[in-house]
Amino acid sequence: VSYNISHYTKIINQLKCHIETLKEEIRTQDSAPKSDRSLEVHQCLQNAKIDLHNHFKEEAEAKKKINEIEKELEMSGFTLFNRQLKLNQIEATGRSQSRKGSVTPNQSSSSSTSASSSSSSI
Repeated sequence: VSYNISHYTKIINQLKCHIETLKEEIRTQDSAPKSDRSLEVHQCLQNAKIDLHNHFKEEAEAKKKINEIEKELEMSGFTLFNRQLKLNQIEATGRSQSRKGSVTPNQSSSSSTSASSSSSSI
């Protein structure tokens, strides 16, 4: 946005400068035919219009690219989120399966306690 504002400001300043130059030429060149001056003014205005049109075209292309990049970024975010969900599900499934296959802490401590009490009675 700041680039666009500075670009517009630059174009406006160029136009103002050109207008002042043309006004000065009109004051100093009263002997020149009017058709030459109007042709020069017309040419300057055409150049300014072309510059302005090109700038708007570039701005539209830049906005289009920004939109495309934002869509890609959004899709990447969704993909990342989905992959994180799948990973969490896989990890949760792995943890629940490992719990089923392993001995719980209460079972291991009670079996070691019974083993130590039987060995002390011997």
